[in-house]
Amino acid sequence: MSKIVIDGMEYVEAPEILTSLEIESRMAHNSERFGLSPGYIEAMSGIRERRIWEPGKLVWDAAILSAEKLLQRLNIDRSEIGCLINPSVSRDYVEPTITIMVHNALGLGERCMNLDINNACMGFTSAVEVISNMLRLGQIKYGLIVNAESSRDVIDITTKRLADPEIGLEDFIPEFASLTLGSGSVSMLLCREEDARFDGHVIEETMVAVDSRYGMLCYGDHNQMRCEAHTMLKKGLELVKRTWDICMEEFEVWGDQIDRFVPHQVSMPHKKAFVQTTGVPMEKLELIFPEYGNTGPIAWPMGLAVAERKKNIGPGSKVAVFSMGSGFNSSCMRITW
Repeated sequence: MSKIVIDGMEYVEAPEILTSLEIESRMAHNSERFGLSPGYIEAMSGIRERRIWEPGKLVWDAAILSAEKLLQRLNIDRSEIGCLINPSVSRDYVEPTITIMVHNALGLGERCMNLDINNACMGFTSAVEVISNMLRLGQIKYGLIVNAESSRDVIDITTKRLADPEIGLEDFIPEFASLTLGSGSVSMLLCREEDARFDGHVIEETMVAVDSRYGMLCYGDHNQMRCEAHTMLKKGLELVKRTWDICMEEFEVWGDQIDRFVPHQVSMPHKKAFVQTTGVPMEKLELIFPEYGNTGPIAWPMGLAVAERKKNIGPGSKVAVFSMGSGFNSSCMRITW
């Protein structure tokens, strides 16, 4: 059976830097009232800053940036792209889909299936699985994933709400996670190994584990996200441990044989707990959240791209990718770079 490979990927940073101290300044009165010292967002999350798009930037327009950058580098015949998937959590409208707008802007063919997938922070992983299966079945030659996330509006709305002098600490804490969100754009092209012309990073193995009892520990819409952070961390780590154990049982290469781990990018407390749960040394983790914030489903592909740019991974590196979605879904993917 043909192996599925990442034939190329590109990311685009959102242009504006928003520091955690700047966010705190918007809610300074309440922060003082709650006894929070300056720098509490970074102290609690490890996130120093995040990127945001310019005002009014549409999600589909941001997605086009990395997609066009990728397709121009690969110089691929766009009529050969048989499937386009967008797994963004962020979205401009209920309809039309983001992919229909991207399809038109990229000039893709009339036989190119296009759809949005919504699976929280697991979305990009789910898109890889869908396209990989289509490639194995011979339905398409190339599949393109485009994903942009935009946190400007939710941060603006949240900080305005949390600056209300009438708000209590019991409302402030559940919305803290919204203050950690970041923005960016990532695109990835997948194909069978024999059709790869460029990078050819081989997706060796994938697995999924689910514990769906906790669907409402984190919930949100365009205006608000509320999280029971302590319970999410505790219950999520139980699934992380189960996921790790399954990988130890089923994957041919795992544990000490992995050169670089790209975990789900949430916060430093989560990463320290991940290290304690799995035994993976912190120095093997590719962490981007201190500079980019929690970027949701684009976190691990951005992490891969950053790791390659920094030369933390190179040809032949054995890489493991972890992703998690609220509720919980968990996934591991092993890639030979």
